[in-house]
Amino acid sequence: MQRINRMSSILGTIASAAIVSLGLYATDAIAQEAPDPTDGASMVPSICASQNPDDPSSAVSRFCPKLLQIPVFTVTNADGSPIVTSVPLADGSNQEIGGVFLDPNDAQAFVTSLQERQPELLGQVQVSVLTLAEIYEADRDNHIAHEDPMEFAYVPSRQQLQQAEEVFASQNVEIERFDGVPLFFATSRANGGYMTIEQDDESVIPVFFDKSSLDRLITNFGDGEAFQNSVQYEVLRLERVLQTMQVLETLEQLDQIVAGTDQTPIEDTLIPSLPQMMVPEVLAILSQGESNPLAASIAMRLQDRELSGNTPLDRVESLLTLELDTLIESGTPSPVWQSIREELDTGLGDTLAQVVFFPSPTSVQFIQDLLNGAGS
Repeated sequence: MQRINRMSSILGTIASAAIVSLGLYATDAIAQEAPDPTDGASMVPSICASQNPDDPSSAVSRFCPKLLQIPVFTVTNADGSPIVTSVPLADGSNQEIGGVFLDPNDAQAFVTSLQERQPELLGQVQVSVLTLAEIYEADRDNHIAHEDPMEFAYVPSRQQLQQAEEVFASQNVEIERFDGVPLFFATSRANGGYMTIEQDDESVIPVFFDKSSLDRLITNFGDGEAFQNSVQYEVLRLERVLQTMQVLETLEQLDQIVAGTDQTPIEDTLIPSLPQMMVPEVLAILSQGESNPLAASIAMRLQDRELSGNTPLDRVESLLTLELDTLIESGTPSPVWQSIREELDTGLGDTLAQVVFFPSPTSVQFIQDLLNGAGS
């Protein structure tokens, strides 16, 4: 019964995020019916709870409600514990990795394959439904509590990977392969502005885990073919979005610590892992060259510090570690940290405030089928 109520809650939460009306660049809106919500209390209070001031570890990201709308699928044993894979690392240690499937059919195929290879597991492993919010929070807590935390590997739908590659091919963008879980949204060919919809009297940017959902939205929108020709498909990696969320969350807590309004000890935050998390963002900024003041500033500091390391990534990570040590010792953000914060606030980080994620129909149907099967 607990599992049935849980799935009902997930489906109800997804239904509550349905599109109410559509709008693009101030064009006329058209109505869209929302699916009937299922019974079951919202999961927001239990997962996206407010921080308990007496328990610093209870802090929950402001992005949690956004991720709550997305069901994901894991493979668990009879006790509900996730099946993890131990991967050997170059230094001789092992890294535990838990698979998070975006397509329930892929998760079920993994279970079937596992049982075929190990018949003794028949009936002992199963596909379990979680929300992306729970995975995000678990990843956050793991990095706080453990020096070598388990990492989550997101397994994209093969069909959506193909769709992403076709988007790039249609735009004559050459990629060897899309590495990650693709997210689909649309922008204006004329000015690059995001396609928006109206939800709860607010303009939001719809981002889809399934390209066919975006296809239907565009096809049914506006004045038909003319409108379709005015928009361009865009693809973003889920992993980069989640990483940016973590970076922003950590920088916000860092600001509070520096300002003296957050008494959480440094070791109880995500700050120790922040340099590694920031490396891809900083490398992306550096790739812009001298035209970006932050890139020029970091390049000069790399030369001044004479940092050890054989690759640019090593050097950037070393710089960020030094900057973090300086911040912790002095309690004052350095110009580099402030510049990174400004860059994130005016880039993807700022956009995330408007983004609303929509799950794939396959995921929603899977949960609905489970509920129907349980009730029959």
